[in-house]
Amino acid sequence: MPIIIPPFVGAIGLTYFFGKYGIVNLFLTETFNIEFIPFLKGPLGVLFVQTIHLYPLIFLNCSASLAGIDPSLEESAKNLGSNGFHLFRTITFPLIIPGYAAGALLVFIWSFSDLGTPLMLGYFKLLAPQAYHRITSFTILDVNGYVMCVLLAAISLLTLFLVRKYVSLRQYSIISSGISPAALVKRLSRKKMLVVLPFCIIIVLISLTPHMGILLASFGKVWSMTYLPETYTLDHYSEVLIRTPQFIQNTLLYCSISAVFDVILGAIIAYLLVRKTFIGKGVLDALAMLPFAIPGIVIGIGYLRVFYQFKIPGLGVPLTATWFILPISYMIRR
Repeated sequence: MPIIIPPFVGAIGLTYFFGKYGIVNLFLTETFNIEFIPFLKGPLGVLFVQTIHLYPLIFLNCSASLAGIDPSLEESAKNLGSNGFHLFRTITFPLIIPGYAAGALLVFIWSFSDLGTPLMLGYFKLLAPQAYHRITSFTILDVNGYVMCVLLAAISLLTLFLVRKYVSLRQYSIISSGISPAALVKRLSRKKMLVVLPFCIIIVLISLTPHMGILLASFGKVWSMTYLPETYTLDHYSEVLIRTPQFIQNTLLYCSISAVFDVILGAIIAYLLVRKTFIGKGVLDALAMLPFAIPGIVIGIGYLRVFYQFKIPGLGVPLTATWFILPISYMIRR
């Protein structure tokens, strides 16, 4: 569930629980007379929010890799006397490295280019918020902002190259025998459950705090220095859904346009790369993957710089002054 909301939205929700006047600090102050603990302050706050938001990427990729391991490999290792951590270190973990590396790459690129979380937490000593600040607060011609964008893109591309290179140097096994992966699933003992179950409950509760914070705040009329909102109202939803529906309409419109073009463009590129042979096939493959590796803030600033003087024929206004630039950016980014 943490991954279904943007990181900056999660940061907003977490402030109601772990902020200076959030539920946790309020409880610690009233119960143990402990002063304010800066859970969400500085780089540790950004790290905390991004960890909660992005750990499902590792979980999903590692789960897929574990499900694809040939069970006969682990069974053979057990027959030869390998068990426990030694089995995991020598057999299981090496086989899930592709999934682990893919998840780690996604987490790195996502967190490395995250703009919303640092902005919401007021921490600007990172490349992405600094690049944004330079371009929006100074001038679109500020060179330092573009230098930061180049660094963001270069580090992301280098990371992608190194991860793919590392994975390509190793050989991995997928399911090839008749043994089902379910045969390796074993019930935990009671002692292990006493350790695993509380850990899972804590992780789930922390993961749900952004959602609960946002949900309660959306209904709350007054929520300050209290554990829960003092009063509740539907006026906020009425304001957004009835009085200002254009926010939702615009969001759905731009995303739908980009989704339609992405489906068409992605299908054409996939068909050409899989079913056809032609000169420059490798270049097309690399170019198709390039937007994935390049941070969104870099693509956005790049389009802004390239098209801010390009006037649409017939309209006489710059492309960046119209809504057309948003679906184009979404389409290329995704």
